[in-house]
Amino acid sequence: MKRLAFLAPALLALVCLAALPTLAGTTKGQTQWGLSGALTAHPSPATLAIQTDYGRYLTKQTKLSLVAQGVWSDGMDQLFGLGRLSFHSATDSMAVPYIGPQAGFLWVNVNGFGSDSKFVYGAAAGIDWYIKDNQSFFAELNYVKVPDSGVDSDYTLFGLFGLRFSSK
Repeated sequence: MKRLAFLAPALLALVCLAALPTLAGTTKGQTQWGLSGALTAHPSPATLAIQTDYGRYLTKQTKLSLVAQGVWSDGMDQLFGLGRLSFHSATDSMAVPYIGPQAGFLWVNVNGFGSDSKFVYGAAAGIDWYIKDNQSFFAELNYVKVPDSGVDSDYTLFGLFGLRFSSK
């Protein structure tokens, strides 16, 4: 696990250095599709998560996205379906930070014995690092709160790394 914690920042640094000559950014009407993987930071033990997102820039700084996340742990499978409105700054550079609220639903299947759904909300913050005009590497911190969950840990914290593909 310690090796993985070192490998992710090293990979991010390598991609960032390779992208230095790139000039990119966001434009109104641009669409993006992303795929990422994660290990959850909370609750423990760490679990595997995969996320895909599809979004469209409403303005140069504002993107509306649909997000699907699958989380697998010992005895419990979770699927999140979220809507997100993100606000981007430094949109004319190759490194574009963003932050935004999100809300949606969580479907849970515990040990194959029934399932449940809950309303969830949270926030995401991250950075898109453009390696080409239509491709970006991204790192994201994603917080999802499950109100009235009935368990001690009513939120999940994801650290995500992935790629996004754009069309203008």
